[in-house]
Amino acid sequence: MAGKKWSEQTKESFTKKKGEKSELIVKQYLEIASKFEDANMFRKQHNNIHTYLRQRGLLDVAFPNRKRYKPKGYWNLENITKEAKNYTSKKEFFDKCQVAFNKSLKYKGLIDELFLRKNNQ
Repeated sequence: MAGKKWSEQTKESFTKKKGEKSELIVKQYLEIASKFEDANMFRKQHNNIHTYLRQRGLLDVAFPNRKRYKPKGYWNLENITKEAKNYTSKKEFFDKCQVAFNKSLKYKGLIDELFLRKNNQ
């Protein structure tokens, strides 16, 4: 019985210490992240810290202005076509929206069709 109480007390104190320690780590990591303008540069120099913050959902705290990405499956034929209408050339489309451009490549001839039409009009 005494051993059981001891283990429960140890567990409680360990989790309290662990919680305080993780809060301190998070504060230190957020301070390091604040020195970077964007999440990609931060990830390149501090990959492990970036992963730690990402897994805990804290990248939005560290980089509140970071670019949001479309959900998986968003870039279908219809949405790619809508997005491509905003650009005048393949190169501009590639430079400004690489994800949509790359997804459009799986539809054979779509890129040529979209920008051929624009060039002929």
